[in-house]
Amino acid sequence: MRVMILGAGGMLGRDLALAPPSGISPVTFRRADLDITNTDRLARTVSKLHPSVVINAAAYTAVDRAEAESHVAFAVNATAVGALGQISAEQGARVLHLSTDYVSTERRTNRYGEEHATNPVNVYGASKLAGEIALSQSGAEYLIIRTQWLFGIHGTSFLRRCGSGLEPEL
Repeated sequence: MRVMILGAGGMLGRDLALAPPSGISPVTFRRADLDITNTDRLARTVSKLHPSVVINAAAYTAVDRAEAESHVAFAVNATAVGALGQISAEQGARVLHLSTDYVSTERRTNRYGEEHATNPVNVYGASKLAGEIALSQSGAEYLIIRTQWLFGIHGTSFLRRCGSGLEPEL
């Protein structure tokens, strides 16, 4: 199965590319290779590769800076995600999209369900929610995963940021 990973230069995308399950042939793209806001290039690339699944780990993740750069956050996290969904639908590819718990102000100690109301706390959350909505309306088969903190081998992970002393060894 051919899987396209967007955002492979980031922590999550990089770690996903390094440990694919058996039978998965990931084709990876960092932002320098393929900027997801370049819709024409994105469409050509998906058409050429014919992936079964597109994993979208590309995102504008500068939460605080998004307040001043809302146009960039929405371009990456919303508009590009909707376009990716439409392109994937046309090519018959499924989309796995990574989102965030910032789409809701509700803080829970147990799991969130699909039925929980959204109410973004900031521009970053609003841009991610707009991307979820755009993807859901794109016609693509999709799965949206909302996550909180990430941790992994590369990048600024939860463990490194909190200074737990449990950082993974490289």
